[in-house]
Amino acid sequence: TSIRIGHIQQDVSIPAMVKIDELLGKHFAVLGTTGTGKSCAVALILRRILEKNPKAHILLLDVHREYASSFKEYAEVIQPQNMSLPFWMLNFEEFVEILIGNQPNREQDVEILRELVPLAKTRYAANTRRDKVPTLRSRDGSDTINLGVDTPVPYRASDLMGLIEEHLGKLELKGELAPYKRLKARLDTMTRDPRYAFMFGHMTISDNMAEVVGRIFRIPVNDKPITVIELGGLPSEVINVCVSVLARMAFDFALWS
Repeated sequence: TSIRIGHIQQDVSIPAMVKIDELLGKHFAVLGTTGTGKSCAVALILRRILEKNPKAHILLLDVHREYASSFKEYAEVIQPQNMSLPFWMLNFEEFVEILIGNQPNREQDVEILRELVPLAKTRYAANTRRDKVPTLRSRDGSDTINLGVDTPVPYRASDLMGLIEEHLGKLELKGELAPYKRLKARLDTMTRDPRYAFMFGHMTISDNMAEVVGRIFRIPVNDKPITVIELGGLPSEVINVCVSVLARMAFDFALWS
């Protein structure tokens, strides 16, 4: 039930022990000034936990790319180049953070996005139904289901772009066009930017949530219980959102399992 993480500095004969359940059953922090060994302490604690719990699930968000070498035999290392976190897995607030940010007059853009995202999801669901691919069903078994902004189902950036262009074609007043043009320009920039390929770079969109979640949370563990996600190579404006998504998924995974 406990692990040894060192000894008391004043007396090497007294081991420093930590109770695993007490440690992981609540929030805890490893604090210290630069160079005092925080990263080493975290690596040591995790290795000791894994020695007693080889099938644990550990997600390590590595902003400075310093942990991969500590867990060579234990870890699946995910880097921006081999990372997959499809944009449709973001909730609406997270998607707004990436696409719109804190720009002035954002309320108009947010409301347009709130209207168009469910339409893009419905359009994708209709296409998959046409292709005879199983899709979401409502509780009564019918094919019709209400898709909201936070419903975790796939949709295509191209469908969202198409809806923006359709609305642009119907509008005439200059003031009404501006938010649609902003959204179109931002979406076009992000889908073409190689730094966002892990979110927008997939040519085909499919409901691969189980595959994504399985890899991130090591299901099954396959002798590699730690996932080290290196966030250092991501655009600065997207790191916060990635951490938010991964933390939310970790919480949901723990809660529902």
